[in-house]
Amino acid sequence: MNNLIRLFIAFLIITTQLFSQWIEQSSNISDELVDVCFVDSLYGWTISKNGKILNTTDGGTNWNIQYQDNAKPDFLKIKFFDQKFGMLTLKNGIIAKTTNGGNNWIFDTLDYSHNFNDLYILNSDTIWLVGESDSSLILKTVDGGEIWNLQFQTKHSENLDPPQSLKAITFIDANNGWVIAEDFCFDYCTPTHIYNTVDGGENWNYLSSTIVNLADRDSVPVNTANGILTDKNRNVWLYGIDGIVVSYDGGNNWLHNESEQKNSVLKLCSIKKDILYSLNLGGQDGNGIYYSSNQGNDWKEIYKNNSSILLSISCTEQGLLWAVGKEGRILKYNGEITEVNELSKNYDSFKLYQI
Repeated sequence: MNNLIRLFIAFLIITTQLFSQWIEQSSNISDELVDVCFVDSLYGWTISKNGKILNTTDGGTNWNIQYQDNAKPDFLKIKFFDQKFGMLTLKNGIIAKTTNGGNNWIFDTLDYSHNFNDLYILNSDTIWLVGESDSSLILKTVDGGEIWNLQFQTKHSENLDPPQSLKAITFIDANNGWVIAEDFCFDYCTPTHIYNTVDGGENWNYLSSTIVNLADRDSVPVNTANGILTDKNRNVWLYGIDGIVVSYDGGNNWLHNESEQKNSVLKLCSIKKDILYSLNLGGQDGNGIYYSSNQGNDWKEIYKNNSSILLSISCTEQGLLWAVGKEGRILKYNGEITEVNELSKNYDSFKLYQI
């Protein structure tokens, strides 16, 4: 009888572990949410394709519309440095910033009519932008966005054959950063290119286009790269349509992860040393979110959705993760799932008896 009770309790524990990790949160809108950013376990923001900015100060229990303007659609990226300072990028050379947590947003149209695909905020003064239009460029500010200085530019009609489109940028400190580019073309293209700077972007050094090892490339789709992630040890993860590649020496040599990352990776984020989350798009197989505790060498699936509804993720040092996507969908993940086998291993010898 005691064993039966203990087995029933174990079953409840297992069920709770498996089904309480994911929480559906209400955004109160049906817009397509394209990006999300959390700075801690409470403060987060998400943006819609139709010009809305939502925020939460309680971990997503309540989401509120901070800003909306249908005349400013095509929000691309949102990132925050802390609970106060954040920046938003749009198409056609438009950016916006806030210094009070999003209560007020200041929009600015720069002298470049580019779509700003990505940004990196080192602090509330120093920020980089990467954009593409009739050219690709890198902009930097050291005064919080009052003045933007051009650091790098290539015309799509010259210099490079084929020309390159800058997609994403990241830094580990004020000097060391990486940017990725893909060939700007409308047919099959060569793989992603990567550049590195050791002087804050004054000079960008071409590292490699040897990321053909991403997969067997009989044909290479356009938009092979989605983003780049780094850590303080100069490990670099590049993710895109063919999965994930990693460099343990700052981008000079690359290894292809052969585990679960066989589908397109939309977003990769880290919560602390060695621990990564990835959001995958598997075509007809839908979305998958994976977890790795060893720098991406091994992955396990922690979420599956057959409708490919999720578009972006954000995670925090506390191990929490939020995912956003179509139809105003927001999901919160409360931590790593404990394996069923691990939870139940102490009960393997139990037998059930009729009572």
